[in-house]
Amino acid sequence: MHDDLQRGDRIALVRTTDPHTRLKPGELGTITRIDAHPFPDIAIRWDSGSTLSMLPDEGDEIELVHRDERPEIEQTLYGQYTRADLTDRP
Repeated sequence: MHDDLQRGDRIALVRTTDPHTRLKPGELGTITRIDAHPFPDIAIRWDSGSTLSMLPDEGDEIELVHRDERPEIEQTLYGQYTRADLTDRP
């Protein structure tokens, strides 16, 4: 599994085994969710509008393009950024 990937990371498609997708290698997207059980499943909102998940155990491959390192910014499920309310934090 891609242990180094996290929600909000920008990724690029390397390859997919899905014969029905229109996604092509090099297309960009944002990780919206990572599930490890019962099998690795990486949900991605692709810039093209697709929401095809990647299944690493089935041969799908992606690579990290960019990680937003700013902790004061939180990314919502749909990729829109909102300011975290830092006043409620200890």
